[in-house]
Amino acid sequence: MGGENLRLDIPTPNAYGAPESPQSQTAPLFSSGTSTPVLAGYASSRSSTQTFSAQHMKVPIVGMTGAMPAQSEISFSSKYSLSPDPARWDSHMLNEPDDELHRPDPRRDRKLDSAGTLFTARGIVNLGCLIILALGLISLFAVYPMVSYLVKRPSTTLGGYNLGGVNASGQVPEMGNFGLIDNDTPESAYYHTSLNDGSEWELVFSDEFNADGRSFYPGDDPYWEAVDLGTNNLEWYSPDMITTNDGKLNITLARQKWRGMDYKGGMITSWNKFCFTAGLISSLEANVSLPGTSKVYGLWPAMWALGNLGRAGYGASLDGTWPYSYVRLLFSNFPKRDTCDVGTLPNQTRPDGTPINATINGDKYNGDVLSYLPGQRLSACTCEGESHPGPKRKSSETDGKGQSGGYVGRAAPEIDVLEATVDAGTLIGHVSQSGQWAPFNYAYEWWNST
Repeated sequence: MGGENLRLDIPTPNAYGAPESPQSQTAPLFSSGTSTPVLAGYASSRSSTQTFSAQHMKVPIVGMTGAMPAQSEISFSSKYSLSPDPARWDSHMLNEPDDELHRPDPRRDRKLDSAGTLFTARGIVNLGCLIILALGLISLFAVYPMVSYLVKRPSTTLGGYNLGGVNASGQVPEMGNFGLIDNDTPESAYYHTSLNDGSEWELVFSDEFNADGRSFYPGDDPYWEAVDLGTNNLEWYSPDMITTNDGKLNITLARQKWRGMDYKGGMITSWNKFCFTAGLISSLEANVSLPGTSKVYGLWPAMWALGNLGRAGYGASLDGTWPYSYVRLLFSNFPKRDTCDVGTLPNQTRPDGTPINATINGDKYNGDVLSYLPGQRLSACTCEGESHPGPKRKSSETDGKGQSGGYVGRAAPEIDVLEATVDAGTLIGHVSQSGQWAPFNYAYEWWNST
């Protein structure tokens, strides 16, 4: 190379390794007359440039890739080395497979861009789905509530006094027939001709008891309920003694010790299950069979209807309500009641003992009095502010004596459809029917077999 030295300008590093100024240092790569690299430092002609000398350089470690100097962070050759593959230089000299995606050409893509449209099949389907969804939500939460409010029919309680018109136990019958007439009742029984005046009566309730195995425990049946209690009799009434079989309602009486009693029987009632209001019970029909021999006395099977204010087996509900009647009888030969008169007082007498006919020719076992009832508890004589379930008359309505306003008398009259006994002396069976209504009439002929 002659006597010339090849020089390389190197920026001077500062304390953090970054170039401090564009001033340079020169260092010969090869000395004259030799081909071996020599590490030497020469001072620059400028005084502000740091001088590198040979003692500041390190001998390369032989055998290491790139011939990194010993204890040097990076060598000059590795700092400016390039890969043999030009595609890896990141110089964008060659075309890449995805260039067409991120380098659009307006002239090349003009035909494709101009062919685009908003009204594609996919767009119409998406937009139509959104419209249907929006209309459905609006119909569900806005239109339907308004329509249901405008077309709904006001419901009635059908005479029920409980919340919503339900009965006492609140159950709903799980049966196919939601009417009061049994589907097995023949149509010939739907109407009946009155034996009194020939008028036509319409059937309002029937139960044929054709379904076997019915249970009458509380809450099991919508119309009937078997009681679980004892009275002053010798038997305990238990719900398991009543069921249906072979198209009949079976009530069993057994000599079985139960709840401290010697006998176990059954009583089934419709108390607070269904009531007939604002009408007249004109006909009550039943097909009743009393099996066994008539030589056994001491039994008293019965079937009766009782006003809903009284409950069989619960004496407190009958005190002062049974067998009083507040109904105005519609027959012309009966006096009209539901008035505040002496008939509502205890023993049907005033404090001075009158009328005299209420104290003579009565019950010989009770001092010959006509009545030994405690008085009607919920009579038409009830004053304002006293306990009474109602209803009250309007000021324009009058009672049986022409008095306006006041409470309507309430009570629990009884109609005995059947009561059967066996005479202990003759061992002959007897069956009776009666209507038990108070107050009593001293001229009433109760022993009248005609």
